[in-house]
Amino acid sequence: MSSWQRFKTSFLKNEFLLIFLTALCLRALAGCLIISTGDDIGEGIREAEEILAGNGLVTSMLPEPQAFRNVHPPIFPYSLAASFKLFGHSLEPLRGIYILIAALACLLLADIGKRTMGRAGTLAGWVLALYPAQIFWSSRVNPFNLMYSLIVLGMWLALTYSERPRTWLAALMGLLWASFALMRTEYFLGSACIVFFLLWKHRFRCKNAAVFVICLMIGMSPWIARNYAIHKRIIILNLSGSDVLWNTFHADYPFDGERKPFTPDLSAAMAPVSEMQRNDILFADIKRYVKTHPWRALYIAIGNLVHFWRPYLAPNAAVVSVTKNLVYTLSYVPIFVFFLLGLRLAPWRDPFWVFVLTFILYKALVHWVGYAVVHFREAIVPLMIPIAVLGVIDTWETVSTMKNREA
Repeated sequence: MSSWQRFKTSFLKNEFLLIFLTALCLRALAGCLIISTGDDIGEGIREAEEILAGNGLVTSMLPEPQAFRNVHPPIFPYSLAASFKLFGHSLEPLRGIYILIAALACLLLADIGKRTMGRAGTLAGWVLALYPAQIFWSSRVNPFNLMYSLIVLGMWLALTYSERPRTWLAALMGLLWASFALMRTEYFLGSACIVFFLLWKHRFRCKNAAVFVICLMIGMSPWIARNYAIHKRIIILNLSGSDVLWNTFHADYPFDGERKPFTPDLSAAMAPVSEMQRNDILFADIKRYVKTHPWRALYIAIGNLVHFWRPYLAPNAAVVSVTKNLVYTLSYVPIFVFFLLGLRLAPWRDPFWVFVLTFILYKALVHWVGYAVVHFREAIVPLMIPIAVLGVIDTWETVSTMKNREA
């Protein structure tokens, strides 16, 4: 066998390397071909420019005249500002980093699959590597998309801890989930899934769960201190929740995730007030609407849950083309169907699978009260994929058994 043949044989046998390179090439190609879309977050660019100008994290929410200091968590705008400072005013350096992280996530998911299901479990890495929605979104520069990849790291650490419990791993997970929360607000409450995982692993002994919570709050503490210095209130994350809820619970909510303009009366009431007072006014308006329209509010909450799982991107063809909806549907539906089949097969007493299921349930439930955008669900697709692979393996074994019997 020649040296070239030996290299090809060795290369093709290294499935993990193939998964990584496939994922990397497809995402790099998407990054090159899809140059500019609205999925690169414009608000982050403006916030980064304010940071570089020495104004700190400031957000302009047009058409409102005032600048806000507590709309978004800090990691994304500050990382964007650092990239602008080091590499110039371009999204491409961060895009390259996001693509690399996404390709590594496929590698980690393949490892998770192999460790939990054997060699066939590496299919999980292939599914994530080839899934069109993740290929597209992992090449976009915004915090939602980065979390689609980083949650796989959270899964991998949970599995590692489940196999070899160590206090330092609990501490590391606490700091990691603090960074998640400082990237996307909902991951702070989502950290309760890790607390439950740790309690379940240790039969509800609290030591390492307490270590996790302490390190989580240590990681959050600089941001909490900054918020207190500005607002003289303890604000763990940010104040954008009132906007999300207001955009959900009102008469014209269309289940498309698009922000709607405030009513003239509400805009007039908020114009002269502080950021905290504005937040209180919005919550008061939300409570009034829910109290006076309870059945409509219930319809919205149930509708959000349905739309969270919908197999297409947007109900409006003017927003997303029929072709894009079709590509998404054809790639998502098989994952969802095998996910449902796999639900009965996972060893649900195992702490790792307990974490996977509780986080999927948490992410679905939290969007009962937040407007429905399908790409929010993409954050749990990496958690759904290993369960779907269980369904694929079982289906394959069932079909093979039936064929053998017929033979």
